[in-house]
Amino acid sequence: MKKLIGGQDSLFPWVLHPVHLYEYGLELGLSTEELLHGAGLSLQDIDDVDLHITWQQYRLIADVVAGIASDWGFQFGLRLPVASHGLLGLLALNCVTWEQVVDIQENYPLLVSPIFYVQRRDTHEYCCLTIHPEFTRDPILRHSLEAYFSIFFQSVLQIGGEAARKYTSSLFVRVQGSPPDYAEEWRQFFDGQIEWNQHADQIWIHKDLLALPIPNADPVSANATRRVLQAQLNQLPANKGGLNELRTLFSRGFYKQEDCAQQLFTTLPTLKRYLQAACTSFSRELTMYRMDEAFWEAAHTECSMSELSERLGFRDVNSFGRLFKKEAGVSFTDFRQRYQ
Repeated sequence: MKKLIGGQDSLFPWVLHPVHLYEYGLELGLSTEELLHGAGLSLQDIDDVDLHITWQQYRLIADVVAGIASDWGFQFGLRLPVASHGLLGLLALNCVTWEQVVDIQENYPLLVSPIFYVQRRDTHEYCCLTIHPEFTRDPILRHSLEAYFSIFFQSVLQIGGEAARKYTSSLFVRVQGSPPDYAEEWRQFFDGQIEWNQHADQIWIHKDLLALPIPNADPVSANATRRVLQAQLNQLPANKGGLNELRTLFSRGFYKQEDCAQQLFTTLPTLKRYLQAACTSFSRELTMYRMDEAFWEAAHTECSMSELSERLGFRDVNSFGRLFKKEAGVSFTDFRQRYQ
């Protein structure tokens, strides 16, 4: 039976140590007891630099903080300098171009976040990083994404210096869902380069920025250090979260729940229970995968509607067309005309 990674798995220690969130909660006026009691943690635990904590425990602290600050994910990201990001920060600080920084985001997802991973796609002018959930769609995912977006943008400015500031218009963020109450603060932080009500959570980076050299980098020592770090990171377990595993199966043409359970060497009831615990369902994951692929193909390729319908496992092109219009609000043809 294949291990379906969940919130209790020791593979998911938090990259951003919970002590940072704990200290932020204290600054907001919360008590130690409020922050730690529900998660079953002590002061000794929270000070342990080797602490491994499940996302459920982390969420219990986060829920308390969210009661005071609904924008805690965004604010949390603003508080953390690049150097506090552990190996991710160390790797980034030993890059000589932004292309290398982006490669790290894609190739070492555990350094970015334990609960989502990054998929890279390229157009002629842009690199697009789409963020997908690793093993849960719990509401804490939204806060984690906000932290990641603010950390990423802040890192560009910190590492790139004045040269990078000239290219901020070459980097923009697309976010699912409607604008939050603190949307104006987001707009100011991203210099207006953020859009809501999008079909996916994405960072778009113009390739002019990717080619930009990072100032003060010593190419010889940086490349040597980065190779050593990457060799060590390649020893990490290759396990993926259950939602990541499903997406891989969808990309290989497995669209039935029974077939996916078989490919995962598990039972159908076990898979259903896993997805329920992950705050999602098989049909939702399949629809989101199909629409993500369909939106990208419609906007950036010449793939026909019938070809795409067949590739994504629909019974016929009409079924595909109805679902596309339901999810996009417009027909496939109108969508393509709008974005191409």
